[in-house]
Amino acid sequence: MDAYQFLKSLNIDYKNYEHNAVFTCQDCEGITFDMEFIPTKNLVLQDKKKTALFLVVVPDYKRANLKEIEGILDQKHLSFASATTLQEKLNITPGSCSLLNLINLKDKSQVQVLVDAEILKNQNVGMHPNRNTATVVFNTKHIKAILNSLQIKWQEINI
Repeated sequence: MDAYQFLKSLNIDYKNYEHNAVFTCQDCEGITFDMEFIPTKNLVLQDKKKTALFLVVVPDYKRANLKEIEGILDQKHLSFASATTLQEKLNITPGSCSLLNLINLKDKSQVQVLVDAEILKNQNVGMHPNRNTATVVFNTKHIKAILNSLQIKWQEINI
């Protein structure tokens, strides 16, 4: 199922914006949107044994400190997932990470999601629909519905 079908299956209204490929939050600065939303930075981390994945979702302007995240997760030696891991586990390329990638997971037990509380306080959120040439914007209340429908372990954090 693609990201758009998934959102429709949950009756989530969204607005789609097509744009040139972006690989970093800075790449998005020149894109014009006619809707207000909080853009996200999505980091896919893995444990030392490369058996567990952690998707950390923060506002695009926040710095995510790996040591702080390790403390929240009670993990040591977290590292960024490689391009190979992103392709194998989430069927995406670097720059395309978002909560919507989780629909591609075969084993949902191998990932945990951390969502910064500031995102949930905003009206709308924007993220990539499994490709970095588009952004979908929807109400942040649907984040919980998405994660719960996928039966993904998640927690709200303050970074």
